[in-house]
Amino acid sequence: MGETAAVEVPSRRPGRPRDEGAAQAILAAATELLAEVGFAGVTVDAVAHRAGVGKATIYRRWPSKERLVLDATMASTEPIPVPETGSVAGDLKVVYGRMAEHLSQPDGRSVLMGMLAQATVDEVVHELLTTLTSQRKEVTRAILRRGIETGEVAGDADLDLLIDLLGGAVLYRTCVAGRPVGPKTVDKIVSTILRGAAP
Repeated sequence: MGETAAVEVPSRRPGRPRDEGAAQAILAAATELLAEVGFAGVTVDAVAHRAGVGKATIYRRWPSKERLVLDATMASTEPIPVPETGSVAGDLKVVYGRMAEHLSQPDGRSVLMGMLAQATVDEVVHELLTTLTSQRKEVTRAILRRGIETGEVAGDADLDLLIDLLGGAVLYRTCVAGRPVGPKTVDKIVSTILRGAAP
């Protein structure tokens, strides 16, 4: 999430917020609930109650809980720029270092784990996860393609497999094994995977 200036926010008054602030209140409430109870535990009723709005206000903007969760997650996620470190390894360490840092936070890990569990039985949530991960994958793909041009990555490398290996290693260690993934571990992950993709 981006940093904002530290200002004193008055306590929310009972009743509905002004219309121009309703969307922000709803997205914030959905984000908070995701971190607290996971995807399966989020309901439109709960979001409406926390945001101080009626359910109709939510449904006027979002046709389903899934669409609301997608927008809330996207709104709280900073865009991923394509790094320019001068090397494929350096660029990938930036991208997956950020991923590891996010998943090392309890809120980030809780939201993702809840959605992963739900995605196994809900196709809509599966599509939602695909959308959420697509930006990082495309950034990685751009880095690897640049590596092919510079001779750092083999021309016949399976880019989809490399992307899965990079993200999967960070995801497994943080969310499944529960092990910390700091910069040194990210360096090892990237270096090991790139070694197998070298020309």
